[in-house]
Amino acid sequence: MVATEGGQMIGYKVRPGRKRELFDQVGLKNNDIVVSVNGIEVNEPQKVREVYQALKTATEANLEVMRDGSTQFIQIRMSSG
Repeated sequence: MVATEGGQMIGYKVRPGRKRELFDQVGLKNNDIVVSVNGIEVNEPQKVREVYQALKTATEANLEVMRDGSTQFIQIRMSSG
């Protein structure tokens, strides 16, 4: 879900969905707001396409997350198949 602040898109609010154990395992919390992935800010819808393209060949994802007013950094290693 898109997260906004002052009428501007700041990122995406995340929720666990069906794979709660994977969500918890990587360190995400319900309602975290992902503001960048591998250095690409996700504050515009077209940036999300850029992130998807970058993640197709990535071995890890470095997330910048806003949680309770502070910034968290989460590193996720991608499986190769």
